[in-house]
Amino acid sequence: SPRRRVRMCTTTAAAALVAFGSIGFALGLDAMGTVQPEQSALNGCHHVFLDIGSNVGVQITNVYEGKNSRMKPTFDRLFGPVADRAELVCSVVMEPNPHHADVLRGLKRRYAPARILVLNGTAASNRDGTQPFFILGSHPMYHEWGSSLLDRAGGSSADRGHVDIRTVDLARWTHREVLRRAPKPQSKRRSAALPPAVVMKLDVEGEEYNVLPNMLAHGVLCQLDAVFLEYHDASTRHRDIENRYKVPAAFQKTINYLVAHAGRCNVTIQTLGANEI
Repeated sequence: SPRRRVRMCTTTAAAALVAFGSIGFALGLDAMGTVQPEQSALNGCHHVFLDIGSNVGVQITNVYEGKNSRMKPTFDRLFGPVADRAELVCSVVMEPNPHHADVLRGLKRRYAPARILVLNGTAASNRDGTQPFFILGSHPMYHEWGSSLLDRAGGSSADRGHVDIRTVDLARWTHREVLRRAPKPQSKRRSAALPPAVVMKLDVEGEEYNVLPNMLAHGVLCQLDAVFLEYHDASTRHRDIENRYKVPAAFQKTINYLVAHAGRCNVTIQTLGANEI
């Protein structure tokens, strides 16, 4: 049930804080094994933007064109001038919906020579494997919003379908590919003097209840600079009005508390609405 689920998530996050304590970062990283920088696909990236649950890549456009959004002040502060970003900011586009493949590949061409790693047919989770991904048909302008690893339609939608997609343990993947990347060689760009930064947008349609505690438990969440996310209805059916907003609110409060008391945790977490993320 939704209530049981939030209790489980709260217990997981709390257990992580107790287990790692003041040495959580070291234990969390060691538990994932030693990874050499030369193995990272993001070697040479000064800054990294993780667009997790990208849909059609709206925030990629905002990064490289500097368009106005709730994320813009953070992009400007951590990534520097827009003119420098093609050289200094690498982006990762992780989107499970295969229907968006052509649009996402187009972003690589549009913003070249910026390095944009597109992982289409891939969903963020707390485990590596394969899962069904449920696609909710909708008006084309909404780009199939609400499609998810959760079967929210419950078989009630005539246009519901699913495809099998790859899931990745986002904590382990981020540790391996992002946090262990080799630094960028010397650059003359003015914003290269800014400290290397990692910003994540997380819009994973309910899977945040698995992803965030896992990232916290492995000492990864607190090594990011900023996280923007949308909390979703935790029930499998949108009709569950009683618990639709209670579970996200309770979970958000728990995560914010644990981050604030984790020690050596400087990540800022900002919640956005569906039209902002």
